[in-house]
Amino acid sequence: MDFSKVQNLMDEAVREHDVVGSDIAVTYKGEPVYRYHNGTRDDERSIPVQGDELYFLYSATKVITCTAALQLLEQGKLRLDDPVSKYIPEYGTLRHACM
Repeated sequence: MDFSKVQNLMDEAVREHDVVGSDIAVTYKGEPVYRYHNGTRDDERSIPVQGDELYFLYSATKVITCTAALQLLEQGKLRLDDPVSKYIPEYGTLRHACM
């Protein structure tokens, strides 16, 4: 697999778009196939990204949740037309309150 375009994009982001540092890991069937990090983890002290940093993801969790859901869909463990209560039974007992 050729990840040169991804690497170039990450380098450009650090060089030209105020991204301090970045890190990417790609796995395929549970095995790592690509890892790249660049930039700094502490810009004021010019400490480079080492690849062992912990990141706060905040709203990026939506992307992770969506990816997990799509993987479950591919595996046949999730259907888009199933009611939510099939997976979270408490949703089956909720009642709509009219104001």
